[in-house]
Amino acid sequence: MSILELPKLKKHDYPETELLNWAKFMNAERQEEFEEMAEKDQYIEKAYEALKNISADEEKRLEYEAREKALRDHDYLMKSNWEAGLEAGKKIGINKGIEQGEGRVNRLIQLLIVNSRTDEIEKAVSDKEYQQALFRELHL
Repeated sequence: MSILELPKLKKHDYPETELLNWAKFMNAERQEEFEEMAEKDQYIEKAYEALKNISADEEKRLEYEAREKALRDHDYLMKSNWEAGLEAGKKIGINKGIEQGEGRVNRLIQLLIVNSRTDEIEKAVSDKEYQQALFRELHL
């Protein structure tokens, strides 16, 4: 796999390779540049001919642009829906975690009351380490 940084093509001199020719073709801005690259390679020439055909036919060009827009729109919607779903999932998870934590503390307090250990409730609520020790002790 190769990564091409097209803006850097004009800034540096690179050895002439097939990959460089394709990069120059993709980065071309004027018809002369396309034609020059097409003369160097038969495959680039075929790509240039296909590009000319698409550009010449207004209907095909509009179809191509509509397809590209549809793909961009699809990608945007997928990304935004993914992010919205992730955010909603986080909120649900946080809310469930809070509910479970509250339920666990409530069960602890109930067990302390049932076992006549009401004097420990205040310490269990204010001291997190003591609360964790009670959770372990009472298997909560």
